[in-house]
Amino acid sequence: MIMVIAFLATAVTTLALVQSPAWASLLPFVMFSLEIES
Repeated sequence: MIMVIAFLATAVTTLALVQSPAWASLLPFVMFSLEIES
């Protein structure tokens, strides 16, 4: 779970730096991943 959080943090930071709207399309995948991990 820690690895997942670290990956998500890196991904969010990267998207924020490039100001990419891709985070909106990644959100469902993130929620799905968190449900699997929990």
